[in-house]
Amino acid sequence: MRLNLRLGWTLALFAGLALPAAACGSDDSSGGSGGGGAQDGGAGTGGTSGTGGGNTGGTAGTGATAGTGGAAGGGGSAGTGGASGGGGASGSGGTGGQTLFNCDPPTGSAPALKLVKVDDGFARPLTANSPDGDTARIFVGEQHAGKVNIIKNGSTLPTPFLDISDRVISSGNERGLLDIAFHPNFMQNGRFFVHYTADGTTASSGSTVVSEFTVSPPTSDTVDASTEKVLLTQAQPESNHNGGTLEFGPDGMLYIGLGDGGGANDQHGSIGNGQSTDTLLGKMLRIDVDGAKASGKEYGIPSGNMTGAGVPPELWAYGLRNPWRSTFDACTGDLYIADVGQGQWEEIDVQPKNASSGINYGWRVMEGTHCFNPSNGCDQSGKQLPVAEYQHTGGNCSVTGGYVYRGSAIPGLRGTYIYADYCTGNFWTFAWTGGAVTPKNITSEINPGNALKQIVSFGQDASGELYVVAEGEASPPGAVYRIEAQ
Repeated sequence: MRLNLRLGWTLALFAGLALPAAACGSDDSSGGSGGGGAQDGGAGTGGTSGTGGGNTGGTAGTGATAGTGGAAGGGGSAGTGGASGGGGASGSGGTGGQTLFNCDPPTGSAPALKLVKVDDGFARPLTANSPDGDTARIFVGEQHAGKVNIIKNGSTLPTPFLDISDRVISSGNERGLLDIAFHPNFMQNGRFFVHYTADGTTASSGSTVVSEFTVSPPTSDTVDASTEKVLLTQAQPESNHNGGTLEFGPDGMLYIGLGDGGGANDQHGSIGNGQSTDTLLGKMLRIDVDGAKASGKEYGIPSGNMTGAGVPPELWAYGLRNPWRSTFDACTGDLYIADVGQGQWEEIDVQPKNASSGINYGWRVMEGTHCFNPSNGCDQSGKQLPVAEYQHTGGNCSVTGGYVYRGSAIPGLRGTYIYADYCTGNFWTFAWTGGAVTPKNITSEINPGNALKQIVSFGQDASGELYVVAEGEASPPGAVYRIEAQ
């Protein structure tokens, strides 16, 4: 079944969903601007295989009541007041507007995959995505250049779509232009959102900024940077673990992933920013960019977010270290979060479409499924453990989250999530059906000899086909590759 995703979710919403209107590894003690890539992962030593994580720690909270469309349960841990619902609509559908993804079950077995270069010559590319309904263009964000370029019908246009180099910091491995998200109705309203690190122009130097821009008409290949409207800023205590993910959910809300503030071991306060519910750091945020503005804010606060004394109203989930790419399954609405570990374990978390707010993903108590602080005998109650993890062995250092494939070109891959390691260029896949998984290492087919490294991001076009972004430096240059069947 091929779905018009906006229609699919709209029908689900009217059926009962009440809507309001890179990462650091073990060597990251300072988060400085060293020679690593955007995720700045620490080197590992040993084998390469990924392993399934036990999903046995229990969901955070137990007493939530049904809220805006989500099932009860999975709410905030004691004292955080996580409300239920709001995370996703029932039924099939997705996050797109006019985009048609293929939500049919997979046909046949998954074939061997390969990477086909789309274009290169980019300076530290970090994003590669298309607006819903735009099948001609792929937008590629360059981290330190502070520019977004367009690959149009296979060729990169000479003039950037967006140039905010005059306000984006251009140093630090995990700072710069970090992500771009197009409004689900971009092809009608021209609105898109950018997550970047400020150089002191729009916010204090080093701060996280989430801004809205508008291009008119939406089909234009250039946008006036003066249309910027700053929505949210957050001071960063260190130059790493900025997170950077922006993604619209199936509920129409904008989800923002923020790291724990940087430095090693989340040494911020007595329990760290990841576990503290009085800060935006180490969290998944959820805001409404279409409804009425909340008092003193440039956006609305959706119902169903976490509540409680001292809890910022933007909070959706917590216990994250550095969420390096989170994406929604375009057909189920499930949220996949790749969270970079400290020095031993990388993890993939999955939040079902009907999950409640207040889920605690464990950091800094847990690193993956393992105790971190304390190193033994930690309290796993109220923690949502990852569905998959892999160790810092064989050079693995830092997870790069991908997508669940929902295209038509590779029928056997549909419903499968793909992700990679930044340092080694190892790739894995799994199909999540509700519990722990056993990832399949596909490196030998898609990246023979681990020739391609610095896998910094994945992308998805308007047809559901997937892309790999390799960061690169001066040589080889940064490049965008399409995933195809061999």
